[in-house]
Amino acid sequence: MTGIGLVTEAGEDLGCLCVMGRHEPSHAQRRALTVLAGLIATHILQGRSTVSLEMTSQRAARTERMLHLIADAGSITDALTDMLGELCSHHGAVIGRIWRLTSPDDLMQEISRYNDDGLDAGSYYRRPPNAPVIWGNSFTADAIRRNQPRAMTYSDIEHPERYALLQAAIQSGLKCQVSFPVWVQEERFGISLAFGTERPDLDLIVADVAALANTIRPALLRKVTEDRIRYLAHHDDLTQLANRLMFQQRIAAAVDAAWSRAGGLALLPRPGLL
Repeated sequence: MTGIGLVTEAGEDLGCLCVMGRHEPSHAQRRALTVLAGLIATHILQGRSTVSLEMTSQRAARTERMLHLIADAGSITDALTDMLGELCSHHGAVIGRIWRLTSPDDLMQEISRYNDDGLDAGSYYRRPPNAPVIWGNSFTADAIRRNQPRAMTYSDIEHPERYALLQAAIQSGLKCQVSFPVWVQEERFGISLAFGTERPDLDLIVADVAALANTIRPALLRKVTEDRIRYLAHHDDLTQLANRLMFQQRIAAAVDAAWSRAGGLALLPRPGLL
């Protein structure tokens, strides 16, 4: 058997070309095999380049689509919800959730969710959206708090009963998940994607989502800023209570609603306010 290394011009070892025969190859045959090995190595590199270009093109298209979704969204919550659906569809996640880590109590609050219709996730969704997760030992909360993505296969976790939501996830047939933070200014968001089969490529998924999140972070920051401006326009900055503008807008909307249904409207002020 004769072996010729598949080595690139840069010195990268790609493998070996093996030829079996009854006799040792002649000098001319060995030289021909060396040329063939070089052609095979070049072909492998070209295949890698093609795959890399395709992945780059696909990521650029996904990024552009995400930016359009964020720009058209009414709020940062809507923007992250649209982002969640895209991520779950692209990576094949059956469950996705968006969380916010609130300050100063560090409670993890769900603000959006995605669920594949083919999975019964009743036990996993033990609490409705917007209900805080009070335990601090959640993998996702830890990822958000540390600002570091995490990938985990449930079968590798010792004592899963110690972790919030994990037992329910296993009972729902989930096998693994990735959790990664999306910090936007002072807002600490996080996204978790769960899968119904064990995935050996979890680290690649984390890298892909992290790269995408970094790319669209400026657009998310603009959306957070817009939300903050809208909030300040309708609330007192000191007390955080609704201001006169919001009062007038809600009264106008109530009058319009009463007018459209030919009904009446009553306003009951609190004692001492008039």
